[in-house]
Amino acid sequence: MTSSVVTVRADASIDEVVAIMEDHQIRRVPVVDDGGCCAGIISQADIAAVEPPNTTAALLWEVSRDTGRPSR
Repeated sequence: MTSSVVTVRADASIDEVVAIMEDHQIRRVPVVDDGGCCAGIISQADIAAVEPPNTTAALLWEVSRDTGRPSR
């Protein structure tokens, strides 16, 4: 596991979650409550279940593209 974990708050919008996943090239993101405790995890499959196919395709492309950075 990486040393710095990227999380989203429980009240984050789907758009915010997708943007965070794309920016950090992660396929899953923990959801934290007001106390900072893990309340769940959102995955690419969760996004695919509720968002249009073009949003899911864009997320998959962004998360999978080669940026030259070392893999996590």
